[in-house]
Amino acid sequence: MNRSLAEQVTHRFGYAVGLHLGAERACNFGKAQIFIYGMPTFLLLGFSLENAFAAFLMACEHGKPGDYKSHDLLKAMIACKKYDLIFGKEDQAFVEQLTPFHKDFAFRYPEKLEQGDLGDLVSALQKTKNIIRDVEVGLRIKGYNPAEISENPSE
Repeated sequence: MNRSLAEQVTHRFGYAVGLHLGAERACNFGKAQIFIYGMPTFLLLGFSLENAFAAFLMACEHGKPGDYKSHDLLKAMIACKKYDLIFGKEDQAFVEQLTPFHKDFAFRYPEKLEQGDLGDLVSALQKTKNIIRDVEVGLRIKGYNPAEISENPSE
């Protein structure tokens, strides 16, 4: 099945939102013990960001898919800046901190995990949510309404 660009963008963005919701639930909205629930939460947040950035770059018809298909969150975030999507300083710093872990699959393969401090779960959830909201605004500016498209898919 060939999906329209709008459907592809919506699919990616919906996946980003769903992964974020999964992260919230995985850590009981930040109330869980980080040493038990941190790894699955940060895994989900990384993939949430990856798909949010991908949705926006796809909507911009970004010509370098490697910028958002490489698991390099920082590279994808920087590519979004080319299309005037800028994120808050604290949110950008979180992406910079999370990127090495996400690129190396450290949360998927725990034996790869080295020491690192990504802050508390509540802050990580909020920063990721901020980025998702910014991406949604960026998508709307580009003429995409994820909720509308998901409710009225093309035949």
